[in-house]
Amino acid sequence: MKNLYIIRHAKSDWKSGVKDFDRELNGRGVLESKELGQYFANNNIKPELIICSAAKRTILTSLSIGAELNYPASNIQQEGSIYEAHYEKYLPVIWGVNNELNSLFIVGHNPGVSDLVFALTGEYLEYKTSCVAQISFEVNSWEEVLPNTGKLEQFITPSQF
Repeated sequence: MKNLYIIRHAKSDWKSGVKDFDRELNGRGVLESKELGQYFANNNIKPELIICSAAKRTILTSLSIGAELNYPASNIQQEGSIYEAHYEKYLPVIWGVNNELNSLFIVGHNPGVSDLVFALTGEYLEYKTSCVAQISFEVNSWEEVLPNTGKLEQFITPSQF
């Protein structure tokens, strides 16, 4: 079985003059990403791999979550192809994960993350910042993760952590 956690980055800052790619987290985003990491730690949810978009806000979200889980920052993989990407761009990233790993966190952007969850499970979710969908797959390899093959196990929102 494979478990995929699809995470939308925490709330970002909208300072004028900063390019979208370079936006950081605002105060609420810093707090929520830390609380999300604590939620994972308290519920014994640990990634074997974290992959995030190369945008600053997804990197900062990933680093904060990782810090709460004692996940090495150097092991967070940045993937430029999922910045502002259609859900189909996420699939080759998932398919490229080592099949020995069974728990994957992907930190990305909307509408890509909500469309990815819908494609994989048929469930449409209102994906606000810091939300997480856990999807399980009864497969042996990440290459078998295809549309309509996943089961939504839980949807975590900031009000839960």
